[in-house]
Amino acid sequence: MDTPRSELELPPEVDTLYAAAQDYWGDDRWAIDVKLWTDGTASAYAYRSRGRNDDGHLIQERLFPTDDGIRATRVELQDSEDLGFVDDAIE
Repeated sequence: MDTPRSELELPPEVDTLYAAAQDYWGDDRWAIDVKLWTDGTASAYAYRSRGRNDDGHLIQERLFPTDDGIRATRVELQDSEDLGFVDDAIE
């Protein structure tokens, strides 16, 4: 990416997701995925891997910002394709 960091403006929910991921997962390995869309909007979520299930699908816990705070979910992925919502994460 040729755009200098000083010109890139991250959406405010990234700070919220960072704090939530620290609260949920602490120093465990996790990441924040941010998409900056050409229309000027953005979307972001935090995630960490929970390993694979018996079918070999990757299980991820994800945190999403909502109007009411943070929503925690689990999703199942196969070959980087989202197979859908598994359930709400309960910790």
